[in-house]
Amino acid sequence: MRNVITSIIISVFFLSCQPSIKKEDRINASFNFQEVLYSYYDDQDYGGLLPHSGSITINKNKITVEVNADNQNVVESFSIENVTYDQPKNKYKYQTNAGEFIVEMKNQQVKGVTHYYSEAVTNFYQENKTNKNTVKSQKQTYLEFDSTMLIDKDYINYAEEFGMTNYSEQHYFYGVITNIDKNFKSFKIKILKSNQENMDDLGYDITGLEWDVMMDQVNYLDNSEMCESCASDFKKLMVKGRKLKFSMVEGCAGCGTSMNGVWFLTYATEFNDEIKAQK
Repeated sequence: MRNVITSIIISVFFLSCQPSIKKEDRINASFNFQEVLYSYYDDQDYGGLLPHSGSITINKNKITVEVNADNQNVVESFSIENVTYDQPKNKYKYQTNAGEFIVEMKNQQVKGVTHYYSEAVTNFYQENKTNKNTVKSQKQTYLEFDSTMLIDKDYINYAEEFGMTNYSEQHYFYGVITNIDKNFKSFKIKILKSNQENMDDLGYDITGLEWDVMMDQVNYLDNSEMCESCASDFKKLMVKGRKLKFSMVEGCAGCGTSMNGVWFLTYATEFNDEIKAQK
């Protein structure tokens, strides 16, 4: 026990000895990356290595990350709260309002960036870490996921019994995923393109807005037709930066008004620039 306490004291001592960088002495730097590895703590099958390119800009006050996924940019800014420098390892540690960034340096140039936050670790790679065949496989179009795989069977049966079209008709939206709930229950998506029927149903055009969408029965052994391999593919599809062709429905069949204003995913697939937004 004494040895354990001693080790903890020594560790805290050395950590506290890392010099803190004053705001006026902080570096200004930029870093261009070609691939991003998303590693989620709760589910190792969720995320993966994706051909997302972009840049990271560091100044005295904030870190700005711009990710390009299939020619669609997602930009996030992080306010810097504290900066320390590990001289032996030549690394800067940035504490921000949303996690910690580790910035590796070599010859006064940024050579690697890792972002640690509540649900995942994100590694930004300057050069491709895979061969051409592997990178190509990451760009594949994933399977289609319809309402039978995403919605509770009881809701679908109720809708069919009463002649409701909640889950049988699809009005498509197109967007890019900006955030995934760490419990894989919902996601945020920036709407890139809609259509007239969607605008008529909603009463206004939501193009350009960030929209919250719930995911109902999307795991294997849930009360849906989602198979085990399908569930794994679905998690690989639903990652930050993915461009998504999708449909959603407000509320659920048989729920009355209790779910008004809550939108559920009823269809999802990846789309690329060759696919035009049609209803």
